[in-house]
Amino acid sequence: MITPKKHQELRAKGWTETEVQRVENILNHVRKEDLKISHFVFWSVLVLIVLANVIVSLILIPFLSLKFTWEIYIPLIVLGGLVGFLYNYLINDIKHLEVRHHILGGLVLPLIAVINLVLISLISDRYFKQTTLSPWIMGLIFAGAFILPYLLDRIRTRMKRE
Repeated sequence: MITPKKHQELRAKGWTETEVQRVENILNHVRKEDLKISHFVFWSVLVLIVLANVIVSLILIPFLSLKFTWEIYIPLIVLGGLVGFLYNYLINDIKHLEVRHHILGGLVLPLIAVINLVLISLISDRYFKQTTLSPWIMGLIFAGAFILPYLLDRIRTRMKRE
């Protein structure tokens, strides 16, 4: 939309009311198209992140059979943090999202983490009974590393507003 101040500036430059209205209609049409694209990208990102999390979880499962203790936690934290950072970056980079989309994104993030926790735990319990690592602890560590970038960004955003 053209602001009232900009509207007056255009009129002062000799634009007719019809020309100003035409420009405003064009800008409104572009915004509607941008909104549609942003919504499509938002839902695509959510699906992509769910798939990425499932893939990362499946990649981590064979490592549960190893007799490592703390060495497995480093790649677990790095992978969880990278996928969480990617999710946070994509969600924040999409233009024209409404507050409800950010709230939905904030609710989906913990849901994805819980699904990963259950997936890692169930599969590893089924196939690797003799593992020395607790699959629930590994799932919680992955979920925590996944959610951490989003939480840090929310804290940073709040601190910036205040």
